[in-house]
Amino acid sequence: MRRGGDAGALPRTPRGLCPSTPPRAASLGTITGRLEEEGRHGRCNRLGRPSSSNRPINRFERASPFCGVQGQSPRWGPGRSPGVSTPPHPGPNPMRRPARRGPRMKAAIDAAAIPTWTGPRGPAETFDALRFVLAPGRLPRGRRVYAIGDIHGCLTQLKRLHNEIASDLVARPVASALLVHLGDYIDNGPDSAGVVAHLLSGGPSIPTVNLIGDHERMLLDALDGDRAAATDWLWAGGKEALRSWGLDPDLPRERWADGLPAAHIAFLRDLKRTHREGDYLFVHAGIRPGVALAAQALDDLVGIRQPFLTSEQPMGFVVVHGHSASPAVTRTEHRIGLDTGAGMGGKLTCAVLEDDAIALLAA
Repeated sequence: MRRGGDAGALPRTPRGLCPSTPPRAASLGTITGRLEEEGRHGRCNRLGRPSSSNRPINRFERASPFCGVQGQSPRWGPGRSPGVSTPPHPGPNPMRRPARRGPRMKAAIDAAAIPTWTGPRGPAETFDALRFVLAPGRLPRGRRVYAIGDIHGCLTQLKRLHNEIASDLVARPVASALLVHLGDYIDNGPDSAGVVAHLLSGGPSIPTVNLIGDHERMLLDALDGDRAAATDWLWAGGKEALRSWGLDPDLPRERWADGLPAAHIAFLRDLKRTHREGDYLFVHAGIRPGVALAAQALDDLVGIRQPFLTSEQPMGFVVVHGHSASPAVTRTEHRIGLDTGAGMGGKLTCAVLEDDAIALLAA
């Protein structure tokens, strides 16, 4: 074979590859003919790969001297020899099904997983699931306090919490225990009369302190003739409370006192404003920062929100309160908020305080 070919001869094309003839070496018609010939013999497809079928190239597909079929990448570029073919682009990878993880692989992955923080734990629903964490205050050793937030006529939830408290006292006896209700026993919920009757008959067999809330104060002011307070009370859930006592909400206000049981009215009038225990002050709504406890107004004790809720001023004790509803218990350096929306779709929450720890129960 001669080393030198004819001057006009085209370079040999490797079998299975599209011709790599530069545009100056052959005319467009010559390259088009060769492409059609290769397609008829099944030697290459549109991407320049060996074809798996014998489909001939469509005569109407325009040929390009740079790539064989118009629209594809050129077979050579600047700085490349016209006679050297460029490997075709492999194209997208076929879709692969992800490998299935068997039981052993899944167990190994779970065992090697690093635990991550998923947020604070919610309150326990039973006494045996209580989880104690560090509290912002301290009680004397051997003393335990159960503090229940706003009840708002939720008798079923209140009884459930009382049962859990009694069970906790049996399972974890303590030298001295106290139960504190933070007020708002009536309105909004379905059974205000039942809540008052239950509190009169006694819950768990431990000493109990019942504090006054703003709803009890509105009803008492209405019974004393304050017509504005009566209007406010009806708007704040008093109609549901009257129904629970078997009274018509449209009953004239002057006849409310005659329709309510005398023992229930006496219970409401006997409610306390505050209670001190160790580092804690128990009150319905809060206190006004910067004012001595003895000088606190009743309006603030049963109704304050600001500036108490956002104050960072030391108050001399940790305030345990209700009144300002929140989906979860609020616990800061200066206060613990236990109103979690009972009577309005939320839960009834109880804080269990002992030594320097706190746990939460909810129903």
